[in-house]
Amino acid sequence: SIQASLLLSFLGISSFVGRISLGLLSDKISKILLFRISCGALAAVSFVWFWVNNFALLSIFSILYGFFGGGYISLVPLVL
Repeated sequence: SIQASLLLSFLGISSFVGRISLGLLSDKISKILLFRISCGALAAVSFVWFWVNNFALLSIFSILYGFFGGGYISLVPLVL
């Protein structure tokens, strides 16, 4: 359906933005601090997911999860 396509698009685009922006930000701020923030935000967003019950909230969830998930992916090699 159209809504599912939109949610996947939101997730993919925000993941790309998160990878680029948090990767660039890691040059100015501590990499470990950004990694911890990304992990904490992913945990918080995942916890809130249980109360998401409409398309607007699911869109916000998708954008936030994609952004911080992308940041997590880009920061793992820098932290290890």
